[in-house]
Amino acid sequence: DINEDNVDENDVDHTDPVDFEPLISNKEARAAINTLRSFIERCDDIEDRVFSSLFELEKIIDKKSANCLDQKKITDFFKCL
Repeated sequence: DINEDNVDENDVDHTDPVDFEPLISNKEARAAINTLRSFIERCDDIEDRVFSSLFELEKIIDKKSANCLDQKKITDFFKCL
């Protein structure tokens, strides 16, 4: 048993692994899918379901990209003030 009173504050890891994950843009995600598609197209005996999965991922990226394109109202900029 470790007595919590004897634990040095410097020994405790307060970092969240999510804090260190870089944010990936829709453009970067699309480029990664295109890279995977190019690689898979050069491989032999790839099942069609792999291409279907890539297509599903592309649809998700497209949907997220479309959500970012919503036109804002001028009043939205004044809500933060």
